[in-house]
Amino acid sequence: MKPVLALTLVAALAATIPPAAMADAWSLESVAAFDHRPTGVAVTTDGRLTVSLPFSVYSDPDRFTLSLAVISDDGAVQPYPNASWNRRPTDVPEAEYGEIFVNLQSHTVDRAGRLWVLDRGRPLGGPVVPGAAKLVQIDTGTDEVVRVIPFDGEFAENNFLNDVRVDPERELAFVTDTSNGGVIVVDLATGDQRWGLRGGDWMAYSERPPTVQGVTVAEERRRSVPRGPDGLALSPGGEWLYIQAHPWVAPTLYRVPVAVLADPALSPTDVEARIERVAETVFSDGIETDAEGRVYLTDVEAEAVSRLDPNDPDAGVERLVSDPRLSWPDAIGFAADGALYVTTAQFHRLPAANAGVDRSEPPFEVLKLE
Repeated sequence: MKPVLALTLVAALAATIPPAAMADAWSLESVAAFDHRPTGVAVTTDGRLTVSLPFSVYSDPDRFTLSLAVISDDGAVQPYPNASWNRRPTDVPEAEYGEIFVNLQSHTVDRAGRLWVLDRGRPLGGPVVPGAAKLVQIDTGTDEVVRVIPFDGEFAENNFLNDVRVDPERELAFVTDTSNGGVIVVDLATGDQRWGLRGGDWMAYSERPPTVQGVTVAEERRRSVPRGPDGLALSPGGEWLYIQAHPWVAPTLYRVPVAVLADPALSPTDVEARIERVAETVFSDGIETDAEGRVYLTDVEAEAVSRLDPNDPDAGVERLVSDPRLSWPDAIGFAADGALYVTTAQFHRLPAANAGVDRSEPPFEVLKLE
C-alpha cells in the first residue's frame, strides 16, 4: 500500500477486491431492546454490556429515559454509572450540562480497561450548550466518573462528534467530527485539543450511494456530509488507527500510523500524506478490531457484519452474518470471550429518507454474535 496522496483511487484498484465470502455460521441473539435508537456499544473488562443512546434530533424527548445503559445477563436495563448522570437534559438547567450526559454518540473501553464516553453536547441536535460537549472517563471498578474533558471553541461549535478511540500508552484520544470532516486529537493529561486531520480532500465519494432495504440515500443528502472519517478502530498494539469513510460517502477503509497522529509538530496536511488506503470494503457505520488485528465492519446494505484482514486485503471482505434484524447495523463492541455485540439503528427509516414519513419500527435491538 502507498500513501493516499500518491494514489489515484481508480475502479481498477477496487476491482482487485473479490466479492464478499460467507464465513462459517455465527449465531445471532437479541440481548436488549430500546424504544430509542442505540448507537454506541462496549463491554467492560468485567463483562458488562454498555449501550449509549443519543438525545438527538430523531429522539422523542417525552419518552427518552436514559443515555448510557448497562445490561445485565437477564436483560435488565439500568442507568450507568448512575441516575444522576442520566437525567433527561430537558429536565436539567443548562448550567448543569457538564454533569449529565446530553447527547451521546459513542463510547469505548480502552486497552487499560477504562470506559470513555463521547458527548456531543447538543440536546436534540440543536445548538451546543457551553460546557456540554465533553469526553467523560468512568472507572468501571468503582462505577464513578473520574474525569471530564470539555471540548472548547471550534471543537465544540457546530460539531458532530461521532466516534472515539483511546490510546492509553500515549494518553491520547482520537475523535471523529463528521461536521468538519476531521479527527480531533485530545491530550488526556492536559485536556488540550488539536486537529489531527481536517477536511477530507484525501477521501473520494463513491460512484454510487448506498441502498438499504430499498431506500437509496439521495445524492443531495450524501453530498451534504463532508468527505471525512466516521468509524474508528485501533490495531491491537496501538500501531494503526483505522478510519472508515462515512457510510453516505464511500465504502472505503483507511489507516494512519498512530505515531504520526500523536506528533503535535505535524500539521493535518502532513498527516494526510501518511494516510494509507487499505481496501474497498462495505458501506459501514461502525468498525472494530479483534485481538488478531482483523477489522470488523457493520454492513448497512447487506444487513450484515463483515470483516477484513488488513494484512491480506486482496482476500476481500468476509461476511460473517446477514440477517434482517441487522437493520442499519451501527456500532460494534467485543467482549473478552470473543463475542461481538452490534447495535441496530434503522437510520434509513427516518422521515428525511422517506418523504417525511417515519417508517421506524421500534424496538431497536442490540444483537450478540458468537
